[in-house]
Amino acid sequence: MISEIMALYSRFFASYLITQQKFLRYFIMQRPSILIENVSLSLDGNAGIVDILKDISIDIQEGESIGIVGPSGSGKSSLLMLMGGLERISNGTINLLGQNLSEMNENKLASFRRSNVGIVFQSFHLIPTMTALENVAVPLELSGNKDAFGLAEEALGKVGLEDRISHFPSQLSGGEQQRTALARAIIAKPKILLADEPTGNLDYENGKLVADYLFELHSEHNATLVLVTHDVDLANRCSKIIKISDGEIFTR
Repeated sequence: MISEIMALYSRFFASYLITQQKFLRYFIMQRPSILIENVSLSLDGNAGIVDILKDISIDIQEGESIGIVGPSGSGKSSLLMLMGGLERISNGTINLLGQNLSEMNENKLASFRRSNVGIVFQSFHLIPTMTALENVAVPLELSGNKDAFGLAEEALGKVGLEDRISHFPSQLSGGEQQRTALARAIIAKPKILLADEPTGNLDYENGKLVADYLFELHSEHNATLVLVTHDVDLANRCSKIIKISDGEIFTR
């Protein structure tokens, strides 16, 4: 009798564990990489409070590529800055990889960003007194990685700049500076890659080269890619397009 009860208990427990594992797998697979719920952003302007973003809700799955388009001043870059934790929301919640950004202080947010988020700016933001190699190595150096320079050299090689590692930003073309910024953004293999007008300051050839590298690296690391652009062709390379107009979104 006892053995039968034990056998029944074992079968029940095994079934329970399988159910729990299935639930966890489903939850993990379904959890968005970026979840934005009812987010608003209001800033003080000369004429009073200005509503930049209005009740925005978006969910972006792991590995997706998202193009954010819209007229100048519509809130595109502001939304990207909120995703990167570079601007604080007025209302709502933003979760990246299951973490609520609003619950983090500045130190924790910076640490989380270094480990999980790569950001490419239109204006490059390279440190002029550092070489390309040193600029790219900075994020890993701040994280205490002892192989920062070796990995930085490898990252620069991936964007075709292996022969420019000792050059300062002033010695690089605009396309080379943007590729250096891209190498810096992906050096830590971020799970989320944010790009604000990554080809905006470049001519056609350099813009295409940077875009190709951006999508190649996105695919290689299965990173979630979100980019802001006025370039229709670049936006159309994304798996989904989000249009912003007057602080509100439309998805297609």
